[in-house]
Amino acid sequence: MKRVFLISLGALGLGALVFVVAKDYFDTEKIETIKERLPKVEFDRIKQLLEQRDEIEEKITSLAVTITDLAKDLAEKGSDYAQEKKQTLLNMIEEAKRAISEEREKLKGIRERLDNVDEEVV
Repeated sequence: MKRVFLISLGALGLGALVFVVAKDYFDTEKIETIKERLPKVEFDRIKQLLEQRDEIEEKITSLAVTITDLAKDLAEKGSDYAQEKKQTLLNMIEEAKRAISEEREKLKGIRERLDNVDEEVV
């Protein structure tokens, strides 16, 4: 009975040893597989992020160029508009000066006639 017990105990011990060794082997293999795949995954992710960064930089550059072009166009149009309004105001001022000058001439004529009438009355 002792022998059966010892053999059974030995078989259980051997089974446990096989289980531990097999588990360690499979865990090590899985860890190694993960370690091998991890750099590839990280490298792929880094590569993808770099490509996205390049695309974003291109888009930002394109937007900056577009904004610069639009700002130049706006400045030119604003300058043209201001120039047109300035010319319109200058024309209006010239017309007002002409009208004032004509009114002065009319007033001079009226004064002269009044002066002539005063001289005749006196």
